[in-house]
Amino acid sequence: MEYGFLDEAGDVGTGPRSSRVLVVAVVLTSSPQRLRLEVKKFRSRLRKKKRQIPELKASHSPPAWNRKRLEQLAKMGIEIVVTVTEKTKHSYERDPEELYRRLCARAVGECLKRSSSLTLRIDKRYTNPTLQAAQERAIRDAVQRPGRTLTIEHVDSSRDSALQQADLIAWAFLQKYEHGDESFAALVQERVVVERKLQAL
Repeated sequence: MEYGFLDEAGDVGTGPRSSRVLVVAVVLTSSPQRLRLEVKKFRSRLRKKKRQIPELKASHSPPAWNRKRLEQLAKMGIEIVVTVTEKTKHSYERDPEELYRRLCARAVGECLKRSSSLTLRIDKRYTNPTLQAAQERAIRDAVQRPGRTLTIEHVDSSRDSALQQADLIAWAFLQKYEHGDESFAALVQERVVVERKLQAL
């Protein structure tokens, strides 16, 4: 596997409507174009008006759409890495975004155990270059390994539909850990090579 696509589900907020957990998922593949083609094929089957949706976000899609897409992903030669943590008061003692960065670093570290060279695309969470640099630095500092090569690209998921597949996977595991609904994650369980629920980071 040479390419990874990373996205998260949940949030780092502390409000009453904030999620209890944060999920980071990485889809690993040697054929990223196949991931993009599956999104294109799914969109082509939608009614004309719905085809115009700029991006297939799992959280904004009918559950039936998500199930169908997950069933198709399960048939593909991909690997899935998932890291999950519950948010605690300790998570916010410094920078709330630090929890997200650490969870990303753990996920990428698991990916690099499986591949000596990885091109990683991350859904562009930050428009601020300083925050982007902090995320990349946190990942690199945590995953430095001799003989491993990591290339990181920050890309808007509306511009790369392969990232929309990572969004779907992250959403499926959020349903499992946040809401106790394992039915979505179960559809791709055979493709999961790492699933870690971590203690407070």
